[in-house]
Amino acid sequence: MQRFMISGNPLSTVNTKWLMRYIRRIRLLFLNWMNKIPAIFLNRYVITILSLFLWLLILDETDLFTLHKYRSHLTELKEEKIHLESKVIEVKESLEALSNNPKELERFAREHHYMKRADEDLFVIVEE
Repeated sequence: MQRFMISGNPLSTVNTKWLMRYIRRIRLLFLNWMNKIPAIFLNRYVITILSLFLWLLILDETDLFTLHKYRSHLTELKEEKIHLESKVIEVKESLEALSNNPKELERFAREHHYMKRADEDLFVIVEE
């Protein structure tokens, strides 16, 4: 009966006959499993193409999940851009009204900067 050492340890010896039967059994299980796979999937070109698709769809830096996240973020940014453009239009209209109408300019200065005329007193009431 042949024996050999595993990892150089003389205490851990394995029966060679048992090991060969175990390896043969694993090999048969693997071959049975391989026989269940259609032959087209065992072609090296198909394996290469499938691995490329796997790489592009899941493993790459710009995979499908990342692209979806970028597109949703882009949609949010476009909505924000539309909102800010409408704000810009409102501010331009307000600026035009302030520069053309002196009463509007006075109202704005009183409301936002608490300005007053020389003969007036200004009281600011703060609600708690």
